[in-house]
Amino acid sequence: GTLAGEPLKKSLDVTSWEAAQDKVRLWESRGRREDRSEVRVTIRDAVQKFLEDAEARHLKPGSIRRLRTIFNGQLLPFTESRGLIYLSQISVDELRQFRATLRNSANTSQKKLESLKAFFRFCCESKWIVENPGDFVKAPKVTQRPTMPFSEDEMKRIIAAGDIYPKCHGNYDPQYGPKLKAFVLLLRHSGLRIGD
Repeated sequence: GTLAGEPLKKSLDVTSWEAAQDKVRLWESRGRREDRSEVRVTIRDAVQKFLEDAEARHLKPGSIRRLRTIFNGQLLPFTESRGLIYLSQISVDELRQFRATLRNSANTSQKKLESLKAFFRFCCESKWIVENPGDFVKAPKVTQRPTMPFSEDEMKRIIAAGDIYPKCHGNYDPQYGPKLKAFVLLLRHSGLRIGD
């Protein structure tokens, strides 16, 4: 017969007519025949191996926690609710529907989608699937406002606030105000964030 317009002559390696028809229907729905390099790996096993790999690469604990939330807390429940068991069952359409369930800001949804694409890239590199369905899912549009510097009046009020906070976590510390003022000036003139 033909598949995706290409002539195909191949044994299906099955003994039942029904099994042969099922295999042909699967190939026709994919538009290609099943690649022998595509291994039947469950979604749950792939997620577990991806998370183990992230830990082996010594990612920060916050990154590992975020990945666990995305995959164990969101992707696995989504796929289980749809009866999806194997990686090869996750299509581009399924991923688009998963993206629609994310109730986050556009920026957070974009970060989650990047993690999903990295997961499917990991699966492709592991030869568990042939192509990355995440490559065809577009990220939400993110419009970020530029961070503007404090006005001169705001800066004066911030620096003056250091003088009225001599208490540090309930304990009186006369050096707390000057320390706070020095910290604010360091951030202002270095361009560092508090997290830095």
